[in-house]
Parts: sequence; C-alpha cells; structure tokens
Amino acid sequence: SNSISTIPPEIERLQSLTHLSLQDNPLSALPVELSRLRRMKKLELSPDHLSFPPRCISVLGTRKIVEFLRRADVAWSSQVLDLSGLDLEELPVDIVGLFPRLQELYINMNRIDSIPLEFHLLTTLVEIRLDSDIIRSPSMEIWSFGIQTTLEFMKRVSSCAETCELSLKKWNLTAMPGEVFLTQHASLLTKLNVSENNFKVIPDEISSLSALTELYMDSNLLESLPASLFRLSELRIASFSMNRIHAIADKFHKLSSLERLSLDCNELDSIPASLCRLTCLSELSLSSNRLSSELDGLANISSLKRLYLMDNLIERLPLSFSNFTRLQ
Repeated sequence: SNSISTIPPEIERLQSLTHLSLQDNPLSALPVELSRLRRMKKLELSPDHLSFPPRCISVLGTRKIVEFLRRADVAWSSQVLDLSGLDLEELPVDIVGLFPRLQELYINMNRIDSIPLEFHLLTTLVEIRLDSDIIRSPSMEIWSFGIQTTLEFMKRVSSCAETCELSLKKWNLTAMPGEVFLTQHASLLTKLNVSENNFKVIPDEISSLSALTELYMDSNLLESLPASLFRLSELRIASFSMNRIHAIADKFHKLSSLERLSLDCNELDSIPASLCRLTCLSELSLSSNRLSSELDGLANISSLKRLYLMDNLIERLPLSFSNFTRLQ
C-alpha cells in the first residue's frame, strides 16, 4: 500500500519481473506494457479502483488481465478487438469509449448473452463475432438483418429515453423485440409504431408500456387483441388496420382515454359491447370487415365525430344512428 496513481510504460523493461503487488493504491489504469512482461505470474490489484481494464476483466486473474492488455494494445492500432475466450459474463460498456473507431469485435467463446445498447455508438463497426446459441439481446432475428441494421435497432431503442418514441415500421419482424419492454424504457415510451411487420400475436408484456398513448400495428398478421392490451389506460390512438383480427377481448371500457380506433380490413363479424361504452372516442374505422348487424350499440358513443363502415355486409343502418349529433 503506497500512493501510486500511475505505472510508467517503462515497466516493460523489467523483463525478469514475476510478481507485482499493487493493492491498495489509487491506480485508475494499468498500462498495456504490462502485457510485455513475459515472466509475469502474479498480479495483485484492487479492482474497485480501476477503470482500465474494466472491472469485469480485472477480477478474472493475472493471466486474463495480462491477455486483455495485450489484445487491447493490438486493438488500438488494428481496430480489431478480440475478447474471445476470456470467460466474460458481460460485455463492458467501457469498450465504446476506449475503442471509438473499432471495426471488428470478437466476443465468442464467452458467457455474454447481451450487447449493451451503447454499442450503437461504434459506427465504424463492420463485424461482431458472437455465440448465436447464447446471445439473447438483441435477438438473433435482429442480428440476421446484418450488423448495420442491428446497430440502428440499438440506437433507436436507446433513444427512447429521450424521444419517448420508437418506430420499427417495415422491419420484417416476426416477434416484438424484448428490448421494447426494457424496464428503463417501458415506463417512458408514449408512441410505438410496429406497422408492416409479420407479428402474429401481441405479447402480454405490452401491458408494461404504461405511458403509451399511441400504438400502431397496421399490416401485420394479428388474429386477436388480447386482454393485456387493455391495460394501457393512457392509450389515445390505436390502429390495427389490415390484419386478420376476428377476436377481441371485451375490455374496451378500460381504455377510457381512447380517441381514435382503426380496425379496417380485418375479419370482424361483431363489435365488443364494451366498445360502445367509450366516452372519448371521436373516430372509429371499421371498414372492410364482415359486420352485418347488431350495430345499434355504436349510437351510445356520443363523442363520435367520424365513423367508417364501408365495405361490410350491412344492408341498412339501424334507426338508432339518428342519435348521432356530432358526426361530420
């Protein structure tokens, strides 16, 4: 224990050094020159004080610390960072700041199951080698679109904290990415557009988006609207046009703030009774469905200003529609 805050690069001259104890010193970084001490067997540190190597590496023991320093030294000139086989459980975010012009990153043969969203800042990255059977976030579906698309996805999700909006329109997705429901973003997101994808179901996790006011899921493969959707009590605009919806949970009354609802081009043959209890709904689109009768309840939506019912099986409108006083 001394007051050593830095280790000079000249330490590489001590080629016979085998044991170096640096515990309880205010060191913030180790020089890469330590990796050139070929006889080094034991390196004692206080990892809590270090910012380089990152903590998840500085706790791995002498051999792997020295190996990381060697690879980091190479990476600063080659812009290729090899972290494979270091037994890492996480990918340190520090990498982004340490290697801002990184072109290739190898993280295979570790236990890393997620890539921090901050890695979208590595705009020069052209390759990431990873273990596809382990990685969970981003999902392999996202990775299959290529590295640049994956980085763009991470950028969009990361920006949710500032914009409170997320658009994944026309991404050819088959499942809602789990990152949409990340705790730090879920409570902030107010607008979500995932139209023109290939979603067959709305995941129950949708209910975690408690601040959501606008939801667009047009042109997917949805067949139903689940009960979890109706927990979004702040929802004002909901659009599900051009799907295959034929079943809807009868819980519309829980969406008391809903102002606009679009269900055009689906397979509805009836309307949930709870829909007719909405008091703020001003626009309702039900064109191109299979509706034929039992529409009287719609007249109870006194706030309605625009109602679209074209291309259904309706032979005549019910007399109760004469009660509409605000239709434009």
